[in-house]
Amino acid sequence: MDQQIKGKKILLIGCTGVLGSNFTEYLYQNYGNLILADLKTKRFDQFRKKYPKAFFVDCDITKEKNLINLHKKIKKKFKYLDAIIFNVGLTSKTSQEKKMSFPNFENYSLKSWNNSINTNLTGAFLAAKNTISFMKKRGGSLIFISSIYGIIGPDSRIYSSQKFRTLSGYSASKAGLIGLSKWLATNYAQNRIRVNTIIPGGIKDKQNKLFIKKYSERVPMKRMGNSFEVNGILAYLIGEKSSYVTGQEFIIDGGLTSW
Repeated sequence: MDQQIKGKKILLIGCTGVLGSNFTEYLYQNYGNLILADLKTKRFDQFRKKYPKAFFVDCDITKEKNLINLHKKIKKKFKYLDAIIFNVGLTSKTSQEKKMSFPNFENYSLKSWNNSINTNLTGAFLAAKNTISFMKKRGGSLIFISSIYGIIGPDSRIYSSQKFRTLSGYSASKAGLIGLSKWLATNYAQNRIRVNTIIPGGIKDKQNKLFIKKYSERVPMKRMGNSFEVNGILAYLIGEKSSYVTGQEFIIDGGLTSW
């Protein structure tokens, strides 16, 4: 059992994706007192049965009324929070699932751009705006999940044989999370609220063999990451061992950004 997690009141926004599913399992198994927020989907409903001790809130983070509703429910049932994890991202995978196109930059529509910004960045702003007050009296930890494509550009050679691409809106929004994190870190330090960003590299998730091979060739450790390999830094940032850490980025990428 990880004592850094046990008994902590933790809000996880975005719990059903690759990293989100792993975070949910890890925090639940280590006796975190979980509030799970995500879109109302079949998978989210399955989580209700799988994690009966968690508290669930249907929430589309692009609509502020949903975040206001989340605030009301947390205030009524939990009063305060120890940690908030924002783990939402309109990725290439979700774009594929929604059968979105992957045009070149000159043909990238404003609508697609706005979808990425509204979900990945504006959603983080709305989430923080409507929940950070739950940590003002006791202190706590706000954690954003960004991406290596928020700090470096994608290597197009990895995607040359794929049916999907990375999109400029994704990179811009994930970079924006870092700026938002630093602003919040300096403005809420006096309340003992720590705000940090985790930056994972590529996480293995049923990608085809060619993609895995090409991506792995770009990584000094010669492989993609596993979702559980982010758990250590997550636990550290939630717990008291990181009490003097705020406004920082933690890159978990097998050394890719060190080339």
